[in-house]
Amino acid sequence: MKDRVRELKSKGYRDSVDGDVEAVVMFVPSEALLAITFDFERDLHEFAMKNDILIASPVSLLALLRTIAFQWRQVEQAENTREAIEICRELYSRFATWSEHYQKVGDNLKSAIKTYNQSVGSYQSKINPQVRRLNEIRLNEDLNKEILPPGTVDLEVRELPVPEESKPEEE
Repeated sequence: MKDRVRELKSKGYRDSVDGDVEAVVMFVPSEALLAITFDFERDLHEFAMKNDILIASPVSLLALLRTIAFQWRQVEQAENTREAIEICRELYSRFATWSEHYQKVGDNLKSAIKTYNQSVGSYQSKINPQVRRLNEIRLNEDLNKEILPPGTVDLEVRELPVPEESKPEEE
């Protein structure tokens, strides 16, 4: 068995694989054979470990493979978590930019309504008296058209709620 450990060590399996490889697994297909070997060569396990060789029986190989599978799942979950965090950060950044644009849309709507209502006031105080006088002298009699007075727009732009952490503190 020690010769087989030396042989596996000399093949350089660890160096031929990319990544971090802690040990090469030497599979012994019989639990009983391995138990007898350890009875006669009590330092075999220590010798193998010093040479970065892990001796595995069917039961320990199965446990090792299950542990590796579990580790792979853990690594995959950690990578997925990191990716999800990056996606969330990007989404947050994009949503913040969108909210800035949306704030401008709201401000522009308020400004447009204010300007519209100012023009209605101007119509009512300056233009409408002149339109009435033109109607009184029947200037529009054969046109079949009439000047329609504009109405005011009394709509409020509904604002999105401010998040709790963004609200100023009240004293």
